[in-house]
Amino acid sequence: MATNLVEMFNQSVGDQLVSRLSGYLGEPAEHTKSAIQTSLPGIIGNLVKKTGTPAGASALLAFLRKEQINGNLLSNMSTLFTGGEATEGLLAQGDKVLDFLFGKDNPVQSKLVDYLSSRDGINRGASSTLLKLISPMLMGIIGRHANQNDLEEEGLSKLLAEQRELLQETVPRGFFEQIGLPGLEKPKPKVVVEPAEEEKEEVAPPPKTSLLRKIGPWLLLVSLALGMLLAMRACGGRPDGINSMAVEGEVTDSTSLSENEKSDDAAAPVNRTAAVTIAPHLESSSIKNIHAHLYGITGNGQSRYPLHEVFFRPQSSILTAPSMRHLDHLAVLLQAYKYKAVIIEGHAQIPADTLVRQELAMDQAKSVRNALIELGVDSARLEAAAMPTATTDQKPIQGEPMQWVTIGFRDP
Repeated sequence: MATNLVEMFNQSVGDQLVSRLSGYLGEPAEHTKSAIQTSLPGIIGNLVKKTGTPAGASALLAFLRKEQINGNLLSNMSTLFTGGEATEGLLAQGDKVLDFLFGKDNPVQSKLVDYLSSRDGINRGASSTLLKLISPMLMGIIGRHANQNDLEEEGLSKLLAEQRELLQETVPRGFFEQIGLPGLEKPKPKVVVEPAEEEKEEVAPPPKTSLLRKIGPWLLLVSLALGMLLAMRACGGRPDGINSMAVEGEVTDSTSLSENEKSDDAAAPVNRTAAVTIAPHLESSSIKNIHAHLYGITGNGQSRYPLHEVFFRPQSSILTAPSMRHLDHLAVLLQAYKYKAVIIEGHAQIPADTLVRQELAMDQAKSVRNALIELGVDSARLEAAAMPTATTDQKPIQGEPMQWVTIGFRDP
């Protein structure tokens, strides 16, 4: 099992550090405790970066031995924050540790101080002093662990490499980027599509029919199509006052354009020909509703349409193969109406303060966005967002937190 330095620190000093340090800094205990737990990942993160090479691990071991950092100071907690000689010695050692960790011109230390001040509610001077006081204590815990386990460069390097994964699982996304260590951020999930299972269908033998019965319906359809084409050309295009929208091979006519459609036509040209061309792709109610919105028949800028046929593997942002077929149809429709910006929203039927679920909802929205980009939709039109609560009439699956995606539109 990996050694967790943050847990080891908390177990070694406990709540006695919070009470004594808050009294010394003149800050509320609650704010001080929060600042300690925020600063530890920042210090360890920079240490992980610094010891990412054999030379860095060797430099850390040499520093621990030179400064005799072995954890002995942790046994004198009662005198460390009284403001006397012990406190001055701890601050002096803290200056050396921070200089070793961050150097003179490294902006990470300054950004970490700013982050502590803005997030945890303690002033900037107290934040800087806090780093000086707890950094030698953390290094003392590392030095003591190294001595007790006879760790050399390779052992130290392994210990700190383990901290990278532990921090990525516990630290909020964006923390390391804000303090200047973007390389430690947890990698964002990529679009991964579940391989489709091969389906074998039984092929029935063709019925014995005459040639006329086989081609008769096709001849009739071709004749009707030619007749409609000739009639439209004779009238100079589509007859005035008729509005047609193709949905899954059916045509719905209305005697006049709606007010929404008139305003949309004035703002941007609607590709009516594309609406007819893509009719074979309109296989689902979701696509029908989205098409009706884009055509100007229903909805407004606040309307959202759930993608009922888009699914993910449980507790992940991996799209299933049937979902990709549905997104392929959606991509064809979106490319026919290129003047609309698209908002893709991930939803989670959970409390709004559940960070892990919120991140999963965002990752799923981004997964759909990436899939549409791969299918040819312009990335500049696509925006991904996470919504914390349910907004549709979908019912949660028993025992499972519900996750789904909706789509909306706005003028760019």
